[in-house]
Amino acid sequence: MTSDNSAPSSEPVSAIKRELDNANVRYENVFVRREEIVVVLPGRGAEREAARAAAAKAALHGKHYVTVMAEDGLPAALKAVFAALIFAIGVFGVVLMLWGYIGAGRGQSESPESEAPAANASR
Repeated sequence: MTSDNSAPSSEPVSAIKRELDNANVRYENVFVRREEIVVVLPGRGAEREAARAAAAKAALHGKHYVTVMAEDGLPAALKAVFAALIFAIGVFGVVLMLWGYIGAGRGQSESPESEAPAANASR
């Protein structure tokens, strides 16, 4: 029974993949989810319109909806810069904490030769 279910689902996927390859559209994955064929594009999906046009050319038998998906969000380079900035702020905070901790040991300490306040000396 599983071979009967896989045969109809692989046919539309291979037709979509063939049309995407003919249109020179890069894709990460093409799969079937119930009546929907999902095309996953790499990155931000700059070729989204070309993928839609190629999927429209594919001869699909039966009732299928084609969805083209791409990553929404920051490009990878901006994510790397953001991560480096957060890391630098964290390192700076740790350095400040260590500097304060080490400086507290060398800071003002009570020494036996310290003078008494002037208000107590006038009495």
